[in-house]
Amino acid sequence: MHRNILVAIDGSACGFAALEEACALAKGLDAQLSVVTVCERPPGFADSEFGWQVPEDAYLAVHDAETAAAQRLLANASQRIAPQGVRYSTHLLDAVTAYEGILSAAEQFDADLIVMGSHGRRGLQRLLLGSQAAKVLALSRQPLLVVKLDGAGGALRA
Repeated sequence: MHRNILVAIDGSACGFAALEEACALAKGLDAQLSVVTVCERPPGFADSEFGWQVPEDAYLAVHDAETAAAQRLLANASQRIAPQGVRYSTHLLDAVTAYEGILSAAEQFDADLIVMGSHGRRGLQRLLLGSQAAKVLALSRQPLLVVKLDGAGGALRA
C-alpha cells in the first residue's frame, strides 16, 4: 500500500486537518510521513512596469518573515506528530508557487500519496487565489487525498 506519504500544510485549519489525517494513515500503514510547507517567492516587478522599483531588501525582509513563520509551523507540526510514534521528517520548500513545491517534493521524497487540505473557495475567491489542491490533482503522478472541513470544523475526505 502506501509507504511514503507527503502532507502539505499551510497553517490553516484545513492544513492541520490534513496533517491529522496523514498522521493517522502513516501510523496505520507504518509509512514514512514527509511534512512540507512552502514559502512562495514574492513576485518581482520590472522598473518599466510601474516607473518605480521595489527595493531588493524589501523582498528579502518579506521572504525572511515568511521563512520564520514556516519554521514555526513545522515545529508545531512536529509537536503534534512526535507523540504518535510516526516516522516523519519536516521540510521547508522555497518555490515559485505552492503547487509547484508540493509536486517537486512528492517526486523528491518518492511519495506514493499526497495529502493536503482544501479551503473550498468558490467563485471570485477561487479565481483570484486559485486552488492549489486542484492544480496538484491535475498535475500529480501520485494519488491525492483532499481533506476539507465540514461546517462544524470536522474533517471530511474528498
